[in-house]
Amino acid sequence: MKEGDVLLAPLSQADGTLKDRPALFLMRMPPFQDFLVCGISTQIQQAVPDFDETITPTDADFRTSGLKVASLIRLGYLAVLPRSEFKGRIGSVSAARRRFSLLRAAGAAILGLSLAIPLTAAAGAAESGKTFAAPDATIYYEVRGGGSGTPLFLANGGPGFASISIPS
Repeated sequence: MKEGDVLLAPLSQADGTLKDRPALFLMRMPPFQDFLVCGISTQIQQAVPDFDETITPTDADFRTSGLKVASLIRLGYLAVLPRSEFKGRIGSVSAARRRFSLLRAAGAAILGLSLAIPLTAAAGAAESGKTFAAPDATIYYEVRGGGSGTPLFLANGGPGFASISIPS
């Protein structure tokens, strides 16, 4: 099993029961190399706009995903499971879709948000940040302020994901 695979896993349902459901394998989690996954659902009508990812038969990676119908990659439904919990591999999505899904889910988790909040950057504001290179992404960040005040943390999630700022 590798990152980007669509796997079958027992996922918790709204009523607390476990049901075998497809899940997108986003990345391995230290220290035990458990799998970070997000649930996949056919309930397209439950999509969170500008957050969840839809995969349809017209998408280039739909055929290789192993999914039977248009589905919703629920980026707000994350789980960390040991490898032994997975029933098998259904298919895989493109590396670009996995990276985009991981960045969007991580951005929300890191910032403590349940969904992406679009914010508009100040016109003409000078950038003074740095980049942090991760294995599958480069993250741009800025810390503003200092001294006895509270600095401002800015993170740019990349294409299709607005910059977000919060007091740190």
